[in-house]
Amino acid sequence: MTTKLCSSCVRNINSKEIISDWKICSFCAQFNKHKDHLLWNLKKIEGKFIDNINSKKWSWEYDCLVMVSWWKDSIMSLYKIKTETNLNCLAYTFDNGFESKEALDNIQKAVDILEIDRILDRPWYMKKVYRSILKEKVAISICRFCAPLMFNRAIKFAHKNNIPYIITGRNKWQSDREPSRHVLWGISDEKLQQLEKKFPFLSNIGIYPEENDQLLKKYDIKITSPWIFEKRDTAEYMKIIKKELWRKIPKISYPKDSTNCILNFLQVVLSRKFFGYTHYDCEESLLINYWEKTKKDAIKTLDIDIDKEIIDDILHTLHLSLHDIGLTEKDLETYSHFKD
Repeated sequence: MTTKLCSSCVRNINSKEIISDWKICSFCAQFNKHKDHLLWNLKKIEGKFIDNINSKKWSWEYDCLVMVSWWKDSIMSLYKIKTETNLNCLAYTFDNGFESKEALDNIQKAVDILEIDRILDRPWYMKKVYRSILKEKVAISICRFCAPLMFNRAIKFAHKNNIPYIITGRNKWQSDREPSRHVLWGISDEKLQQLEKKFPFLSNIGIYPEENDQLLKKYDIKITSPWIFEKRDTAEYMKIIKKELWRKIPKISYPKDSTNCILNFLQVVLSRKFFGYTHYDCEESLLINYWEKTKKDAIKTLDIDIDKEIIDDILHTLHLSLHDIGLTEKDLETYSHFKD
């Protein structure tokens, strides 16, 4: 599949999943049609993060669990809670087995500087999950079987430790409800049940979409993020991170200057093969729509060639081959690039 970008964003309008007039994608067309209303909705809640979390102290050891990767939005969530509220927070890092050493070291430096307690969660089953899903050749983003499982563990941990709030680094542009992401994350309950029957260890770990919502309601735990409510002045808080928290970008990560786990490289290749685009293309497109980024800068972020050695290392770790997951050498050569 050759790549042709929407004239307004970085979605691939040659993808069979994206409707367009061969110039602009339907998502940008719909955004432009409803732009004033969408911007008004954001303006309505702007600046109300502190009101949303109720800054009074609770009677437990920790008031909130802050989910922290060395991604700038999550680390700034931690910084904001520490410096702008009187809440006692616990930093929670989920390691799926593919976090870089630099990322984990940087998180530790940040929590040490901020004097915040931290827990590192390394579930025994995550590599087993990836191996099983990849061998089944399920046409879906691998992240669909990581993010919900991470939240599932965080919710259960918060409940066990009487923590009423979970704070994330998610921003306005990372909604699972964003239309162009649906197909990347969509999987039927019937298929999930088939997987669960074949791989019993998938039971009760958060693979069903409604499972985490049910737990949040049952335990009366709230999930929120400052970046749903606050303006993201990326340049300004990058200065804070570099000056006060010793930020060091991992040598290997996708997209550019991110701190996503190494498994993302394989996820990107497979998403491009299955769908013609990735959820990072969706996020960057929304940043363009909302004028937080130019199309030129978004392309720079995404246009990184993926080294075959990285894919080989991932597969070696999972005891898999290209053939096992339905990829060929030609596929790898083709889908390791953002644009043809």
